[in-house]
Amino acid sequence: MREKKSKWSFRDLCQRCIKWFFPSADSAAALRSSHGFNVLSHTYDVFLNHRGPDVKTTFVAHLYEALCKAGFHPFLDVKSLVKGRHAFKSIDEALNSVRVHVAVFSKGYAESKYCLNELCDMLKSGKLIFPIFLDVEPEHLTRPRHGPFATGFRKHMKRGRQDDIKRWEKALFEVANLTGFRLNEVNGDEAQLLRKVVRAIQIALPVGLLQQVVQHRIGLQGPVIEVVNYLHQVGILGIVGMGGIGKTTLAKEVYNEYAKQQSFERQSFLHDVRASSLLSLQKQLVHELLGEDLKSVEEFHNFFNQILLYQKVLIVIDGIDDKWQFDQLIPSLDKLLMQGSRVIVT
Repeated sequence: MREKKSKWSFRDLCQRCIKWFFPSADSAAALRSSHGFNVLSHTYDVFLNHRGPDVKTTFVAHLYEALCKAGFHPFLDVKSLVKGRHAFKSIDEALNSVRVHVAVFSKGYAESKYCLNELCDMLKSGKLIFPIFLDVEPEHLTRPRHGPFATGFRKHMKRGRQDDIKRWEKALFEVANLTGFRLNEVNGDEAQLLRKVVRAIQIALPVGLLQQVVQHRIGLQGPVIEVVNYLHQVGILGIVGMGGIGKTTLAKEVYNEYAKQQSFERQSFLHDVRASSLLSLQKQLVHELLGEDLKSVEEFHNFFNQILLYQKVLIVIDGIDDKWQFDQLIPSLDKLLMQGSRVIVT
């Protein structure tokens, strides 16, 4: 028979659990140098390389919105640059921090030395690149001094950029041979093309969708670092405090940082647990950690034993105040933590 629902202290949950409040500025500063975990001031997962005058307010704007709705945090200069920060430095940081690059090729793409330099840097990073061909074709990239790119390359020649041109031609040729997306393949249907691109990015990011957070958050870098450092020492961590102070946002930021570092084989973020049914939560855990479909509560223990076979997983349980529900979601806490997994509770 189920226990009566009641508020519970984190101490009752597990001896490893720490009651954690938002840290002071001094304590966050002190922790910045205590571990080597790389926490960026702004976290992005998709970089959008494009020529602004051609597509920034049309196709790329729509792609940016579609990625945001899918739970991603894409970098788009007009949306993502913060006033007061060096623009080119911010762009370089974003380009190097993401896990997927998208290059949107339009007729005027080659007129921008910035686009071409970014393309070289994207290839140098060794990360996944999805080329999108709007009003150009892959073969145009193999011979950029002819066809729609000819105008741009003539301008670069007149300005004495011969050495750069050699790098750019090599980069364009390499990208032309990557599997990409062509607007012509979907008969000019941009909406269909957007869906195909978003789906490909979802498949490419192995830990699942990142948690969407409000852009330009202020003052969260220190708390994120402190939570990460606590999780070097404990297996389960509670983030507590008054309602509305940002516990869920902080948990999302930490979750996203671990996802970008690929520190865990699988990750799952359970939202608003107190308002969700047990079966729906267990289904989400099984699907995100195993890729399987759970049909009943009775099957969950068998699936959880399979989860224990993974070396490390990260589970965030957001908005829970019922210990019985926690026990049903994490039935073998000790075994889970022994393999290096981590649990965050808010």
